[in-house]
Parts: sequence; C-alpha cells; structure tokens
Amino acid sequence: MNIIVSGKFSYEIGNEANSYILWLRQIISEANLANIKTNLGHIVFFPVIISDEFPISKKSARSYSRKEDTEFINTEIQYYQWVKADDQEKAGLLLNSLREAIIGTKDSKIEKASKDEILERVFHASLSRPFVPSDD
Repeated sequence: MNIIVSGKFSYEIGNEANSYILWLRQIISEANLANIKTNLGHIVFFPVIISDEFPISKKSARSYSRKEDTEFINTEIQYYQWVKADDQEKAGLLLNSLREAIIGTKDSKIEKASKDEILERVFHASLSRPFVPSDD
C-alpha cells in the first residue's frame, strides 16, 4: 500500500502549503506502510486549500480507478482555518485531512484494522519528525 501526496492550493498559500506537503511525504515514507495488507495498491491524496473567492463549490471528492488499483481523494481544508493557524496547527490540519481520507476509504479496500495501523504509524512518524518551517 502506497500513499502518494500532492495538493491543490490557492496561489497565495501555494509555496507554504507545498512545504507542508514535503513534510507529509517524509512522514508517510518513515511510516513504512508498504507491508500493511490492503486490497488497494495506492491512495493519491490531494489536500485542497482554495480560497472561497474561487467559485468551486465541491472541493472534496473521491474516485477509484480499477485499472490503476488506486483511490484518488481530495479532502478540503478550510482556507480561513489554514491562514489563521500557526505552524503546528497547519501540520495538524494536514494530518487530520489525511486521517479523514483513510477512514473514508471503503472497508472492502482497506479493512478497519489496516486503517488503524496506517493511522498509528503515520501518527508515530509525525511525533518523531514535527514540522519545522524553513527560513525562506
């Protein structure tokens, strides 16, 4: 099982949000999820943080590709929450968004015990590597 992380962000927060995406990729890599038994090859996870100035009403979505054995998940993080949050709160928003994505996956694709194992490993990896903002 592999989790691939990308993201969809408003322009004004894009650089900052991408630094959190890099951090989350490291966390997932350190969580070593490859040996967790699932009926799903990959999850492609897109946290979505888009200002309400854009007329996009549905920012969260989920689709499955049988051909690629992959679930594609967009999970919205409220723009106003992101911009008012401090560094650690932003990391928490991103981790919670991933948690929602994993929990929302059908049990036929990832059994509950495997979901719990994924979330536990990611949580422990995040404790060992807290987000540290760059000096850019």
